[in-house]
Amino acid sequence: MFFILCGWCASVLIIFAYFLVSTKRCLADGPIYQLMNLIGSIGLIIIGIHSHISSIVFLNGTWSLISLYALYIMIHNKYNKI
Repeated sequence: MFFILCGWCASVLIIFAYFLVSTKRCLADGPIYQLMNLIGSIGLIIIGIHSHISSIVFLNGTWSLISLYALYIMIHNKYNKI
């Protein structure tokens, strides 16, 4: 039951993040969008590992790395402004 709930919550979180950006309620280059994507993709990685679906793990692993990189750039730029 945990894995089913985890998968649904993760999917809804990613879709909601996309909805927020698409309706201009959130910035695509903002931390909230990136965190929502990161948390959602980690949830789907858990499902992929549990279900032994390597394509889901690969897709969401890549998705989470992109989100982490974007967050790193945001933090780096914030603290290294001249």
